[in-house]
Amino acid sequence: MKETLKKEWLEVEQQKIIGWDFSYLEGKWENEVLPWNYFSIVGEILKESHELLDIRTGGGELLQAFKHPYNKTSVTEGWLPNYHLVKKRLEPLGIAVEWISKNNRLTFQNNAFDIVLNHHADYDIQEVRRVLKKNGHFITQQVGSKNGQKLANQLQIDPPERLEWSLAVAKQQLMEADFEIVFSSTIFL
Repeated sequence: MKETLKKEWLEVEQQKIIGWDFSYLEGKWENEVLPWNYFSIVGEILKESHELLDIRTGGGELLQAFKHPYNKTSVTEGWLPNYHLVKKRLEPLGIAVEWISKNNRLTFQNNAFDIVLNHHADYDIQEVRRVLKKNGHFITQQVGSKNGQKLANQLQIDPPERLEWSLAVAKQQLMEADFEIVFSSTIFL
């Protein structure tokens, strides 16, 4: 059993990660069901007429699932392998692709987007506010800094030092940037 697991782990470790396609892990992991569905929340708000920005889109897999008009869609990516991937994959479709640096400054004009999406990536809330139109929507799903703490405890390792990040911290930043919070929820694993 131990050797089988070790062999599987080594196979997974050798996989080249491109975008956020983890289909090679199918059947090898499980996840608790969240009390919300990011895809559904976005789908309820997103209209064909909206100008859409997806911050740090990864490989664009989730973005493309929304089937939003390409000429009304923009993305950013800050990891070089994924940036090259989305330039090759999304730009020919008519999606605007921009590099985003570690400081999270956006290259887009003020008030350019009806909806800004962010799925598990960092962002600068002032930049989101700047590029978002009045009455626009910012939809994000984040992972808190205590994520993985249970696993780290079981493995008897110290997790890396990280900036304190939680729903409370995110909500405070959003309120300070004059956002109205329509929905928020958290789950601790």
